[in-house]
Amino acid sequence: MKETMSTRKHYYNNLPPVDTKATAPDLPPVPEPEETPRPPIGTIPTIPTMMGMTPLNTSAETTTPKPADPEPNDSDNWKDFDFDKVKVKDDTVRPLPKREMIRFVIVGIAGGVLVWLFRLALENWAMKPLFCRTPDTAQICVSAGTTSFIIALVVVGIVMSALLSHARVFRSILITLATFVSLGALWPMLDGHEWLVAALATALFATGLYLFFALTAALKKYLPAVILLALFTVGFWFLVRM
Repeated sequence: MKETMSTRKHYYNNLPPVDTKATAPDLPPVPEPEETPRPPIGTIPTIPTMMGMTPLNTSAETTTPKPADPEPNDSDNWKDFDFDKVKVKDDTVRPLPKREMIRFVIVGIAGGVLVWLFRLALENWAMKPLFCRTPDTAQICVSAGTTSFIIALVVVGIVMSALLSHARVFRSILITLATFVSLGALWPMLDGHEWLVAALATALFATGLYLFFALTAALKKYLPAVILLALFTVGFWFLVRM
């Protein structure tokens, strides 16, 4: 133990003295870290900005070349335009389609024939057997033909109006009403003729009246169309009864 202590003491006593004035060797300067720009107040920093990285500028607007302005042209582009060939569309009258015209012809022919056939059936099978047996109903029996004709006009007119309305014909009820009211003026002229001649004449008149009143009702304003239909219906009555 004594030898160990003496050995250590001898070792420390024989160490060279330390030079406190010695300096460390010159080292290269350490570069200072670059400062990253801070985002403005009120914006949320992104992950690359928080890590010290500079984010890519994705909001840069791509500029497209603007088209060149057209050269001014002092010539008049409308000087050679023919304004006389311009057709102005008339919005006051509705054109009559060919499909509706064909429907009016079919309904007019069928309605005219049915009116006269239904009148004959009603007069011979209903009016005369009921009202021509006793003297008390003699007055009704005398006017059996007129009454049957009026009833036939009403029934056939309702049927034809329903058919045209189902086909979505423009103002079919007004046209049918004016047509069958006008047909009522034909009874004094057709009474006493053969049933075939009377039926054909009623069909021709019904077809012509249907087409005429369809053209009259083509006005897009409702009130003028109604007034014209009423005037032409009254005029037809006076013309036939003259």
